[in-house]
Amino acid sequence: MSSAICSLICASSNDTPGFLGVFFLIGLLENATTTHPLGDRELREVSWMPDGQSLLVSTAADKEAPIRIMKTDLTGKLLETYQIGEKQTANAETYFEQFQADGITVSPDGRYAAFFVRPNSASIAADGVGIYLLDMQQPARAEAVSGGLGYPEWFAWSPDSSKLAVIKGRGREATDNKSLAVVTASDFKVIEAGLTGFVDSWPVWSNPDAGKLYFTRGKGSTAWLGKYNPEEVMVPGQRIWERGSDGKEQPVTQGSAKTADYYPAVSPDGRQLLFVRMDGAEHGSLYVTSAGSRQETELLRHLAGDSGFYGNYLPKWIAVYWQKETKMTG
Repeated sequence: MSSAICSLICASSNDTPGFLGVFFLIGLLENATTTHPLGDRELREVSWMPDGQSLLVSTAADKEAPIRIMKTDLTGKLLETYQIGEKQTANAETYFEQFQADGITVSPDGRYAAFFVRPNSASIAADGVGIYLLDMQQPARAEAVSGGLGYPEWFAWSPDSSKLAVIKGRGREATDNKSLAVVTASDFKVIEAGLTGFVDSWPVWSNPDAGKLYFTRGKGSTAWLGKYNPEEVMVPGQRIWERGSDGKEQPVTQGSAKTADYYPAVSPDGRQLLFVRMDGAEHGSLYVTSAGSRQETELLRHLAGDSGFYGNYLPKWIAVYWQKETKMTG
């Protein structure tokens, strides 16, 4: 079995939707040869295309080739190759060079992919990486559009694939110097949407209306560094905000300065918003509010979790699955 196939199995094991991934891996194993199309390069990322019939995989840069993102079918047949950046230099100890692409997040229509380009140093990458956008329509185009922390959870594609919301800003602290930006996919134009002195995170689009974007916003702070207190929130007064198609922004949740709201989740019809309200760095409640309403209802108390790496609150404390409402007949 080639090392590429072994790497693919490892990379897919934690993020394979349903049985499709199992069949794909079985297919690779049945057809494995020493001349597999992906060769013996170590795969760094595997991401499914929306059609469920193809994948994007990436390999790291080396002295022979730059970073590559490749599209394959479910037999491993290579369909397209997109090269990012340059080959590595002769100095293998150069940690600042572009080394690998990961966090690949494909647009709903399958035309675009957002991803991070990391250097060959975990310490350097922890303070920020390049945010790239790839247009896979020929002629293909890949460019850096910003820089930020390497969290794909901070990518959000609009339902019509026309816009990509990202959180930009360097420095490993997730509670400071992070701001919302919206990238227009057709021309890679970056629209700055942050507020000076505030910190943004967790963008999510409302499904029925591609022009409505939700995200968290609060006063940026690193006051907790060196004196972390689990009984106090890390971004006091952080709320869920809404950005309309006209660019106007406003908070849509209310709460005291001793609380902070995280993890916005919008219902499929856009009428309800779930979120977690923290009353301490490691404790909170699940709330729901309705569009246009100032009423907030506590659904579940005593949620507990970890504040993550420098306050990134990853992995998420909750996973939301909306059930489609059906009408009774008869």
